[in-house]
Amino acid sequence: ALEIRERLFGQNDPVVADTRVGLALVYSQENRLAEAAELDISAIAAYQERRETTNLPVALNNLGRIRVEQGHPKEAEQLFRRAIALWQHQLGPTHPNVAAGLTSLGLLLCSRSKFNEAEPILRRARDIDVERFPANHPRIANDLNNMGVLALDRKHYAEAEAFLQAAEAILEKCLPPSHPENGKVLARLAEVY
Repeated sequence: ALEIRERLFGQNDPVVADTRVGLALVYSQENRLAEAAELDISAIAAYQERRETTNLPVALNNLGRIRVEQGHPKEAEQLFRRAIALWQHQLGPTHPNVAAGLTSLGLLLCSRSKFNEAEPILRRARDIDVERFPANHPRIANDLNNMGVLALDRKHYAEAEAFLQAAEAILEKCLPPSHPENGKVLARLAEVY
């Protein structure tokens, strides 16, 4: 599909860039990170050249996740912040895409032991999702899990337990018992105990 679209529309058309972003997601899931990064970088360049900003934050956020996996946290942080700023400008400050970007940034900051900076970011992501999704939605469970991980990292065990139990209660209702997300939350609860 990418080859056909490049031939029909040219290298820098937004449709071609969108296809590159999609292929980059596939490559990143296959752990082909260098190839995925190359595709996202070329898509970002095409979007910027055409001043097409609708999908630019998606490519920036995806490249940020790849950079985290590749061990480049400072570059990832800059990419996440750019994506969040664009989404806020395009979609408003309470859009679920903003929450997704905030989650990526907050988890990165947690991994760098920047807990005081990560906490308000993860709380804001959770607040956006609580406003936008039903109370039993997996995104809210994910937010609660992230808050539990942060509390666990800070050794605030009672707080971590409450967040993780709330996440598990939601996941029990919306996912099958053998789903990996349930196992992750239960493993973190075990760490608390």
